[in-house]
Amino acid sequence: MRSSPGIIVFGVIFILIGAFFLPVMPLFSILYIIIGVGCFFLEPLIRYLAIAVSVLGIIINTVKLAGLLNKDIPRQMIIALALTYLAHFMVIYFFTRPRIKEQFRH
Repeated sequence: MRSSPGIIVFGVIFILIGAFFLPVMPLFSILYIIIGVGCFFLEPLIRYLAIAVSVLGIIINTVKLAGLLNKDIPRQMIIALALTYLAHFMVIYFFTRPRIKEQFRH
């Protein structure tokens, strides 16, 4: 089965994010690269891994936000957190669609 364009786009995005953050967060970067490459091969485990990493990202961002609540938060930080939440929710939404789930089944 061929990957849909959306899966290919998410695969490329995961690889680019992983490569960009490799010097700063090697473990998560390698995980992102693995997810990105796995998207091209439609590995069933990769879909679960992408969802799990996004859920973990939401939890980490929530902890960060809770730590910043009593402080003066710069506008850039609020925008970055909002965009990160949006990205994680988009990944969860996309990879839970029935058509996408079907593509990852062998």
